[in-house]
Amino acid sequence: MPDITTDGVQRAFQHVHAAALGLEPWPEALGRTAGIFGANASHIIVPGIELAASAFHHEWNMPQDYWTPYVEHYYALDPWVAPGRCLLGDKPRVAGTDAMLKMDREYRASAFYQEFAKGMGIAHFCTFEDHDPGFGPPGSILRLGFYRNEQKGHFGPQEESMMSDLMRSVPALMSLVEHNFAQSEIGRAALMLLEAAPEAQMILDDQANVLCTNDRAKTLLIQTALGAYRSGSFVLSPELRATILWRAVGPSHPHAKKLIPSTQDGAVALDVILVPPPAQTFSGLRGARFAVTLHRLADQTFRLPWSLVKT
Repeated sequence: MPDITTDGVQRAFQHVHAAALGLEPWPEALGRTAGIFGANASHIIVPGIELAASAFHHEWNMPQDYWTPYVEHYYALDPWVAPGRCLLGDKPRVAGTDAMLKMDREYRASAFYQEFAKGMGIAHFCTFEDHDPGFGPPGSILRLGFYRNEQKGHFGPQEESMMSDLMRSVPALMSLVEHNFAQSEIGRAALMLLEAAPEAQMILDDQANVLCTNDRAKTLLIQTALGAYRSGSFVLSPELRATILWRAVGPSHPHAKKLIPSTQDGAVALDVILVPPPAQTFSGLRGARFAVTLHRLADQTFRLPWSLVKT
């Protein structure tokens, strides 16, 4: 077993927090952190879909060439898929595994996990999930964790406690980032990128509510009766909301152009970005990652400064 020093734990927190803030790719951050604990890391993307492909196609209104790659990726990467399909059949998603992962000890004591561990020969520890805005259909989950093979043995209680504290610190960190984002200098600069863009651009949440839009988009949508001010807020028409909510654009394809027929300017391209919702307790997607999305409007690489994380 490795001798985990205070410095090692601090470096582990730095890597994981850097990944949570978008400063370091999750696979690299988890790999380096796992090395500190003498473990391997798992970085598994689980599409938020039903196991039955036909149900997935119906629910998200996507053509087959859209969803097939995600299903194939899911089956190839996630070690729970084979036993999960045997146990769950065609029940929605892998709801059984998701539920068990909420409680690590309960999950590892389950018959489902025992079947998995017996086949893989590992002592697995998985403690954190995050909705992933960069891959997979809407609702995809990024499953993070660490494991050891049989030769290295199981994690001890102290190691499990340290890793659990590490991963469970991420939601609180992201909540703090979100709270400080709008008041920060970099946050205001990112919003100015959108406002200054000559193209019609807007950013929506998963319910097609307007989070941010520039004057060009507002003017276009008001002219075409596809948008209006109500109670001080700019809202989209039911017709435009419906087309967006039917996944013409979404977290798996977050940036799309819609042609809006304007009587003054002809067909105008409207840039639409859909920001996925936070996970159940993970509120930071509209903080650090929302800033990343904004900066991509200008096709720039964005790095969130550590100074943004403040009390």
